[in-house]
Amino acid sequence: MKKMTSIVALITMTLALGTNVSAEELTRKNPLPDQSFLHLAARSNNYIGNKELITYQAVPVKMLNQSDAQELLGRIMKSSRENNSSFENVQQLTGRFIFTSANDPSAVFDIDQQNGSFLLNFGLGKYAAEESTSNLPSVQAAPELARKYLSETGNMPKKSKEMLVAHVGGLDMSVSKEGKSTGAYKKLVTVQFSRKLNGLPVQGPGSRIVMHLGENGNLTGMIRNWPEVEARKIQPAELKSNELIRKDIQNQLCMLTGHSEKNTAQKSTLVLFDDGRGVIEPALFVTAKALYQGPNNREVIEIPVDFYVPLLRKPKAYYPFMQSLDSKIPGIDKQQKPSETILSPKTGEGQSDMR
Repeated sequence: MKKMTSIVALITMTLALGTNVSAEELTRKNPLPDQSFLHLAARSNNYIGNKELITYQAVPVKMLNQSDAQELLGRIMKSSRENNSSFENVQQLTGRFIFTSANDPSAVFDIDQQNGSFLLNFGLGKYAAEESTSNLPSVQAAPELARKYLSETGNMPKKSKEMLVAHVGGLDMSVSKEGKSTGAYKKLVTVQFSRKLNGLPVQGPGSRIVMHLGENGNLTGMIRNWPEVEARKIQPAELKSNELIRKDIQNQLCMLTGHSEKNTAQKSTLVLFDDGRGVIEPALFVTAKALYQGPNNREVIEIPVDFYVPLLRKPKAYYPFMQSLDSKIPGIDKQQKPSETILSPKTGEGQSDMR
């Protein structure tokens, strides 16, 4: 009996965003964190330092219609040479268009009408064979090839110097026959770009571009969530005090690791958090570990956790700890129910602000 791991599932795993630990699974009671954490935090004395901090807001763009979305998709298809899917089916969800293909369920183009962020996969049917993909680009050549596609399709950020190559990896497919692995086949090369503003790394679901490259270096997929932004200096009175920051760290740690035996902080880093909805603001990225008693009290299990702490007294960004049912970010949230089904795409000369 042959078992093949789904390529689509693997890609979804590589693109998924989330914390290392589920608060729902771990939070049963809320003791204070181990005092070693609080002592470490207190010794830092000043979480922000003397750096002048800046907050950013996405520059408003025109609301996209279906013709705009089709025009963008057409430009990318022309450049990619991966034209195996026709994307003939269109659904209009709340604030989004989702294009799919009848001949390949893995092909999808999901675009946000308001900000133009999108997820595109040309389909992985041709990559399902038990063999490695021919002529994949090298790790050295892939970033430049990815930049070339961004330029050709009009998706290169205006301030390209903000872009950093965060990671060059790939997608492999493993196959097992009769319980024995036949090895891993190299399918795609993936280039992920991140952002740096004002000397700080930008983290979160926004400010990221992911490019999937396949046979002969062809573009097989892309995720783009990269708003052009306007900057504003933050006044000292807008920032939390160190004591309030310490309290927020403690509260979030309790929320994530409620019934742990011990919590220990490992690191806190000053970053910019992009919520994927048009707001980028300073935050602390905290990594810690929590210890839990294992089954029958025979072992101790160590679980890594990480979370963001807003530094503004009145943050505008949407953070992971802020529970909401209103997430509409392509490639991250669960699909909402369609408000309208469109059987055939419109044609037109609509212009998009995603140039």
